[in-house]
Amino acid sequence: DAVETELTEEGLSVKVHYCPALRFMKSEGAAISPLYRLSTETVMEVLAKNAGFGFTMDAYDPETGAASYRFTYI
Repeated sequence: DAVETELTEEGLSVKVHYCPALRFMKSEGAAISPLYRLSTETVMEVLAKNAGFGFTMDAYDPETGAASYRFTYI
C-alpha cells in the first residue's frame, strides 16, 4: 500500500504514498534529519546511474516521505 509503480515507454514511474522507515522513526520519537530527502534522492540517483538510467525526483513531502520520481531510459 506504500508504493505504486507504472512502467511506460519512457521508464518507470514510482509513487510513494508514505515512507515506512520515516513512519517508524516518527513512531519511535526519533528526530528526522532535514537531509532525509537528500539521502533518498542520492540513493535512487546512484542506483539509476549504475543501472544505466536517468533519475528525477518530481515531488517529496518531508512530513510523510511521500514522493514521486522517475527512472528514465537514457
